[in-house]
Amino acid sequence: MAVALDSTQEVTTTKKPPIEQRRVVVTGMGVVTPLGHDPDVFYNNLLDGVSGISEINGFDCAQYPTVNNISSEVHSYSLPFVVF
Repeated sequence: MAVALDSTQEVTTTKKPPIEQRRVVVTGMGVVTPLGHDPDVFYNNLLDGVSGISEINGFDCAQYPTVNNISSEVHSYSLPFVVF
């Protein structure tokens, strides 16, 4: 909405060019989080108040500025393939 401060000035508005619409198809859902790797497990853990925060044990983090070696590390997950 444009408002003229002086009634003698002309108010102009610019319109955005039309956006090309495309169809989108959702073929699946997935999550990789500290709370679970399956959407149902993740959602249930989220509702139950499960914390994904724990001590880092995947690597030595002594050289990094962490607070008591605490993070939300993803455990027990291996990437079977990479999609680019």
